[in-house]
Amino acid sequence: KTRIAGALAFVGLAVAWYVFAPPQLGGSTSYAIVYGSSMEPRFHRGDLVLLRSAPEYKVGDIAAYNSPQLGRSVMHRIVKREGNRFQFKGDNNDFLDTQNAERVEVTGKLWVRIPAAGKVLGMLRTPAFAALVAGLLALLAAGGGTTTAVRRRRRRAADGAVVAPRRPLS
Repeated sequence: KTRIAGALAFVGLAVAWYVFAPPQLGGSTSYAIVYGSSMEPRFHRGDLVLLRSAPEYKVGDIAAYNSPQLGRSVMHRIVKREGNRFQFKGDNNDFLDTQNAERVEVTGKLWVRIPAAGKVLGMLRTPAFAALVAGLLALLAAGGGTTTAVRRRRRRAADGAVVAPRRPLS
């Protein structure tokens, strides 16, 4: 039973890794935090978006692409396709994106949106939060005020009498 449970746990972790880890770490999910208002009313500043690579992208898909012009990833809706090139537009914009992204620049299409979760992740990346985490880890490494309970077992002498625990020599 223990081996089967261990094997199932390993398989479950492997599947979770593949599903949720970013492509740079062997997974298949990219993450994006919404910073602007171009995709309102569906997406709001601070939303976390999980994107998955797809074998095909079509007009109407919400997808992200790497924009060399902006030097970052952009998530908008595909409004036109010509061969391996895609035209994007933000739902709240009255203009098309100036760049036509090639298929290799598209990083994935919308899989899951988690409202406001990007705000929390953004906070995790601040220097103040990093210092707080480092301080807590240092406190834990130093003992952090934790106490260790010491239990001493009573020994029984050969005749069955209880003998006091041995004290360490100082």
